[in-house]
This record gives sequence, C-alpha cells and structure tokens, in this order.
Amino acid sequence: MHSLRSFVMAICLFGVISEGYADNRHFEVIDWCFCRSVNINGPTPIDCLADPSDAKGNEKLYLWMKVTVNENGVRYLRGLDKLPIYHAWGRNGWIEGRTINIGISTQDWNNKKDDIETEIRLRNGTFDWRTYSEKVEYIYDGEHYVSVLDADRRPVVLSKDKYNAFRPKIHITAKR
Repeated sequence: MHSLRSFVMAICLFGVISEGYADNRHFEVIDWCFCRSVNINGPTPIDCLADPSDAKGNEKLYLWMKVTVNENGVRYLRGLDKLPIYHAWGRNGWIEGRTINIGISTQDWNNKKDDIETEIRLRNGTFDWRTYSEKVEYIYDGEHYVSVLDADRRPVVLSKDKYNAFRPKIHITAKR
C-alpha cells in the first residue's frame, strides 16, 4: 500500500512539474519547412522540400519557421530587449557545427518594436515571428535534423504537440 501511495504521489508531482515547464515556455512553432531558399523580406520560404528529397552536396538547405511568442516570451523580450531562438543542425544523430541564434536580436527589437507592440495589443499579448537558419555544412546522404531550443536552451514544442520536443528532420539523398 505504501509503495502505491508513493507511486501516485510521484505521478502527481511529475504532472505539476511538467505543467509548470509548459507554462514557462516563450513560444511555440506553428509552421515550418525545409527549403532551398528564403525570401529575406518576411522572411518566407521558397521551394519547400518534400521528405525524402535529393540535393547536391553544395546546395543550400534552410529550415524556415513561424513561431507564436506567448506572454512569457513578450515579458522576456521587453525585459532583455531580445528573445533568443537557437538552431543546432545535425545529421544521423550527431550535431554538426555550432548552435545558431536565429531569434529576435536587440537590433531587430529596436527596429520593429512599434509593429510588434501593435500586434501584441491586437492579439491579446502574443505575436508571430518568422525566422530561419541555413545548414552551412556540406550535405551528405542521411537524415538531417534541427534541434530547436528556446532562450534557456530547452527544447521547443510544436503548437499541435505541447509535450514532445520539436525536432524537424528530412532525409536527403546527395546527388553527385
């Protein structure tokens, strides 16, 4: 009986901790695609790729994302004048290269603050942000993925799945 009670208490505690973690997130990914190019005025993706896809080793590969920044993210942004979002590119289970900050920089915030604040007022405390990163390493055969991390370098979630880390992937067959 004692072990059953301990087990139930552990499950309840895990639920509270998990729920607390979910409440501390700064944003959620609401749309994304791997693409060959990005129109930097927006930014918007160009030529989204299907999975699997073919690519030459020297071709460019991008991950474009649209995120919704929630009230926690807005507080973070207003307090620090920036909101980091990190991408770490990998292949076949191994991180390749460095972690890239593709979030809202202090310069972005200063340049777009009025527009962002207007959207926050119109949308009851949230706003959308579009961003992307480029895979700078040579493209080899395999499963390429991006670990998406928040300002605290914790895994981010997709808006449709609030409890599992968002780690988009695409299988590439390298053309010679």
